[in-house]
Amino acid sequence: MRSLGIRAEPKKATFVIYDDETKKILNVESLIIPQILNKPEQLKFARHSILDIIREYQVDAAGIRVAEGNSQNQDADRLYLEAVFMESFASSSIKNYFVGRKTSISARLGITSAQFTSIVKCESELEDVRGWPEGKAQAVREAILVAVGAVGAVK
Repeated sequence: MRSLGIRAEPKKATFVIYDDETKKILNVESLIIPQILNKPEQLKFARHSILDIIREYQVDAAGIRVAEGNSQNQDADRLYLEAVFMESFASSSIKNYFVGRKTSISARLGITSAQFTSIVKCESELEDVRGWPEGKAQAVREAILVAVGAVGAVK
């Protein structure tokens, strides 16, 4: 089974493709949103791109790491992207998907919030997952955790 994990930011979204059968990270990329486009066109670009990714990698499950509810600096552009990705999941062939914050993603992985933070800070890794990229940003590591956690959405 292949899963997709997404971590949106105001001007891009990091996505990870994970294969549960081989326990391996297959792909880590960023979807850069063209800033020359107006907002509706940017969202259309994001939607079409994520649907293409889902088809290309034959994704069965997916998840999105959303902003924490207590975040004081929530960016509207990030929220727009998260909403478009949720709608895209509902319009695709994906069997199951979830939207999660730190605690719900941790629960899906069977780890504590402290362990989640340690992994995001590059201090540790999930033992069963192969192919961790070296020295990657927090958004990449969060997307990896979401992709691995999304597998639980189908099991």
